[in-house]
Amino acid sequence: MGAIALDCQSSPIRVLDTRKDLLDVADLIELCFQDTLDREGFDYLRHIRRAARDARYLQWVPGALETVSMPLYGYVWEENGKVVGNLSLIPFRRGRNWFYMIANVAVHPSFRRRGIARQLTIRALEHIRDHGASAAWLQVRTDNEPAVRLYTSLGFIERACRINWVGENFLPLDFKPPAGWQIQSRLKDQWLRQAGWLKKVYPPEITWNIPLNLKQFQPGFWLDVMRWMNGSRIIHWSACHDGEVAGLISYESTSSYHDTLWFAVSENLPEDVLRSLLVFPLRHAEKRRKGVTMNLPANFYPHLLDEMNFERKQTLSWMEIRYPPRFNL
Repeated sequence: MGAIALDCQSSPIRVLDTRKDLLDVADLIELCFQDTLDREGFDYLRHIRRAARDARYLQWVPGALETVSMPLYGYVWEENGKVVGNLSLIPFRRGRNWFYMIANVAVHPSFRRRGIARQLTIRALEHIRDHGASAAWLQVRTDNEPAVRLYTSLGFIERACRINWVGENFLPLDFKPPAGWQIQSRLKDQWLRQAGWLKKVYPPEITWNIPLNLKQFQPGFWLDVMRWMNGSRIIHWSACHDGEVAGLISYESTSSYHDTLWFAVSENLPEDVLRSLLVFPLRHAEKRRKGVTMNLPANFYPHLLDEMNFERKQTLSWMEIRYPPRFNL
């Protein structure tokens, strides 16, 4: 897995040049995605712009191995000296296999409907194939029908559909559990059940791209000490019926704008029980004066979360193509 080294002089497509393209790429991403960028998204753009102005960084990047997981490798489409299209490539390793995330596919509004996004994607798939990676992944908004059709036509298959939820303005939190149910702090012997449910809500095909670390959820004094030393904290609540645990929610404090909620529930957990269980982490969020974010399957209690005033930030299709074939540009 070496650095990108492809000569595209005869084509409008060329390799991203970190020494001169980063500001143009940041401007293009902001123009194309300004309606969907959140505060973390704008922080990401500020990071790119700072990198563009850091001479030490720009001296280091061209010689770095592409295995550094940083979204500053890829291709651009240039016309008359102007960058009007961009595609980023982010390499990941899962076990012994390398694969790539295709991201930041952006085309200037004045240059759309010319097949630029398609040709950039094909060039990226050629790069991924030539570098021996096993698969390419991308995320696309489900309401972006032209993009969904493009990726489907190239052979991508949907592997999951997820909703990114954000909660900031909560309804009055006075829900009580139904008769026979108890909400309590997680017990140590509930960990193994929680781990199994976490793997179902956050399956392996998506956890490489979200900050879920199961080791962080394990009970233990020394693990608590390590989390404290790292400036992190995770609190767990469980819903039990007749002494049997049926669902858990974990609250992870972060340094970002939002803290994170992680769900581990049985398939038949009643909706009113989940509503009551959510009271405890949301009260904690109010005390911290922070919002919360959640990444969940699209069919995971969406009506309940709507009713509780959570906001759907994005509904994303996670798409994959394995061992990309050859294409004719």
